[in-house]
Parts: sequence; structure tokens; C-alpha cells
Amino acid sequence: MAGDAGRLWRMKNLLVDFDENGAVSSREVVPDDKLWKTLRAHISGIHPPTLDLSKPVHIVLTSPDPIAIQMDPNYMEFERTEDSGKPNVQVPVTNVVRFKHNSDADGANSPSITCHTLELSEKTVFGKKIKFCSDAAQIGILFEYLQQSASPTMRWE
Repeated sequence: MAGDAGRLWRMKNLLVDFDENGAVSSREVVPDDKLWKTLRAHISGIHPPTLDLSKPVHIVLTSPDPIAIQMDPNYMEFERTEDSGKPNVQVPVTNVVRFKHNSDADGANSPSITCHTLELSEKTVFGKKIKFCSDAAQIGILFEYLQQSASPTMRWE
């Protein structure tokens, strides 16, 4: 851009809460390094409707491996491509000890994609860390699932 207007253009994260009538009830500018922790705090205070886990809940990932997560009350199954020749990986949700945002990996994707790591208490074929990326709507479903099914001592970062 040109113009010498003395402005520094940059993206900001604006977290907006709405009341039941759709009116803005609060707004907050959140720095990148605090975005996921702030979103987690807001979600934990809202108590969204519980996910219906009578059938597995499926989310699609944008990462090459795993490509999706299927979630039921007790397990998360990390799906892999059929042509990889590798089996899906099933992990008890109680083995998830930490959910972490990977801001470094976000830059390699579009602005609507965000990357994360699930850290586990036991080693899997992925190791003790499963890294993945997806859009915000899919990550929101994962947030709800983990809030509902994971150990209350799981760390959110």
C-alpha cells in the first residue's frame, strides 16, 4: 500500500459476545498469543448445549495426516487416508492431557485455518502429540467435545 498516511495496518482479533436478542453485550481485542486461551475461557463460561454423542461426531481436518477426527463419549479416532495404507488411530479421550494452539503453523494456511496439538498421556503411532489444522467451526466442535468428555484436569493453552 502507498499513501504515507502514518498508519500501521495489521490484523486484530476482535471477540464479540451477543445476548439472546442478538445485541452486542461485550467486545474485546485479544492478542494472537492469548486468542485460544480467551476463547476457551468464554466457552467454559457459556455452557453450550451438550453434543449428542449417541452417534459419533465427525470433524474434517485440513492437515494431511490425520484427515479427520471421529469422536464418541470415550474415544477419539484419528482417520487417515485410505491410500496411505496406515490404520486409523483410536485414543481414549481420557488420555488427552493438553490442547495447545500452534500459532507458528497457522501462517502456512489461509486466515480461516488454525492449527493445534493434542498431547497424550500414552504414546501412539503419532507419538505423544497429534498435530492437526482445521477451520474455526470444526475446532469449535472439538472444543465442545473436549469440554464435555475430556478430563477436567486437561490443560488448555
